Amino acid sequence: MPGSETRSIVASYDIQHYLKFSGGSSYIKVTEINSFDVEREANAYEPEYIDKKTQPTYNLGRTDTITFEVDAFGPGGAQQEFAKHEDDQNVPVDYVRTCAYDFENGEPASPDALVAKHATAILNMDPLAQEAGSPVRMTGTIVIDSDYDKGTFAESTGTYTPTPAE
Repeated sequence: MPGSETRSIVASYDIQHYLKFSGGSSYIKVTEINSFDVEREANAYEPEYIDKKTQPTYNLGRTDTITFEVDAFGPGGAQQEFAKHEDDQNVPVDYVRTCAYDFENGEPASPDALVAKHATAILNMDPLAQEAGSPVRMTGTIVIDSDYDKGTFAESTGTYTPTPAE
């Protein structure tokens, strides 16, 4: 009978984000977060032809920008790296986004074989901010500056393994 399969929601905590900083041996989970907003902007070429009523738009690529806010926790973790780079500009990082659900195969992914997308990126941090009675807040922006490759991510070891090219 169509539609009789059991379906379940893929929750926000099923998607995680990881960064690896220069000199780092493994990825650090960066989603102890207040917000993690991803925005995709198309890079378009829009020529203007005098003989066309409807003008074409050609998409030449995209820019993914992630803006995040996190409470400061210590010691260690992503917050320690963020604080180290508070005054630096354009910090190169490796970025991985994981999903605990494999949409291609229609089933949950193993914790040591999460579906993953990887790219190089640039991190820029804002100055530390605070409000009375609240934790110190760290905000930053991650800009993806390469194409994504796909693979798997092992949570237990913090390692990304690219899918071999066919």
